[in-house]
Amino acid sequence: MTVFLAVVIIIAGAVSFFFPKFGWEMKHGWTVDGETGPSDDYIMLTKISGFIIMAVGLVLFIYRMIV
Repeated sequence: MTVFLAVVIIIAGAVSFFFPKFGWEMKHGWTVDGETGPSDDYIMLTKISGFIIMAVGLVLFIYRMIV
């Protein structure tokens, strides 16, 4: 079960890191009209948080494989 959770966390972090606009589109994109999009700060912070989430998932995965 822990390995499955680690894989899900890694996938969520990867989506956040590689596709930072996806979360904005899902949360805010449908409410706005025109050519608006996420700010550069939003994209940067989403990528940073995605990397941290992937790292946590990887540590959890490696820990579970060792123990």
